[in-house]
Amino acid sequence: MGIMSKDTTAFTPSPAIAGFATIQPGLQLSTVSAAYLFQGTITNASTLGANNLSATQFMRSDAAATTTGKLTTTSNQGLAVGANGDFAVTVAGSDVTLTNIDLNGNINFGANVAGNITTVMSINGSTGIVSSATGINANYADLAERFEADAELSPGTVVELGGSAEITQVNSDLSENVFGVISTRAAYMMNGAAGPNATHPPVAMTGRVPVRTIGQVHKGDRLVSAGNGLARAAKAGEATAFNVIGRALRDKVDESEAYVEAIVTIK
Repeated sequence: MGIMSKDTTAFTPSPAIAGFATIQPGLQLSTVSAAYLFQGTITNASTLGANNLSATQFMRSDAAATTTGKLTTTSNQGLAVGANGDFAVTVAGSDVTLTNIDLNGNINFGANVAGNITTVMSINGSTGIVSSATGINANYADLAERFEADAELSPGTVVELGGSAEITQVNSDLSENVFGVISTRAAYMMNGAAGPNATHPPVAMTGRVPVRTIGQVHKGDRLVSAGNGLARAAKAGEATAFNVIGRALRDKVDESEAYVEAIVTIK
């Protein structure tokens, strides 16, 4: 069951002894059975774990601790900081979620941060936003705000203020009440916690946005409403400061409905 060795170095017994491939200095138990254990209490240990790590190499759960290595959490439960999980990072597949930042949904780094803070977020699998202390760069190209809609509106729909909620799709031709276009992928979203896309779609306040358009369009054409939430190219003499939605950035050669990328702005 056990062997006591007074030698100061390990050695290989000859002839071989089952359960003792190597004899270590001191007292060791046979590896033949997992049931062979020391029974009783102990006040300290020179090493812990399978890699002979010292007790000082482990992080404590009841006191502040530091590490020079990479801290990895392999569980999808992620990381939670604060008595109530005030800041939490969780993962599901390749999606990463930051939750409970603060009551306003902000990440506060404090006033004593030295140097640049850089964050990289992935939107739908591609790099969306890269920010640092000196600027923000976004792969998407519009500034949007959520408004309550009286019906579910698809991206690119032309809207106006009104209806039974805050916004509704524009149903008239050459409307002077045009308010904006439903954003597809906003670079910056305001009023983001107002509700989901189905009830509070993002309206592009300014920037580059795909617009649901009918009829032929030439790059540079001014877009006006065509009814049914669509836009069209303004004809000569039709465009005014009140009815123009934006200006087309691409040509559209067919008459059917399609998306046309345009620069839009709310007036």
